[in-house]
Amino acid sequence: MLPIQQVGAGSGGFFYTSSSRIGINNETFQKFLNVVSIELGDDMALIQIDRASAHQALALCWPENIIAIFQPSHSPQLNPLER
Repeated sequence: MLPIQQVGAGSGGFFYTSSSRIGINNETFQKFLNVVSIELGDDMALIQIDRASAHQALALCWPENIIAIFQPSHSPQLNPLER
């Protein structure tokens, strides 16, 4: 099982999902957003994400309590996979 998304909550909490699949798609990412949104309740979250196609799909419905902050296209200092 590989962790595919992670969120650090302001309360010091940590949330992740895992999948046996190597990659993600917009359907998987949408499910992740929905779960995080429910867990947040009335709280808000800023999520820093890379520019993977699943994260930018037009079909995504971003919950009102989640705000996406996209990393620059090539940012090895923020994404260890790009090193």
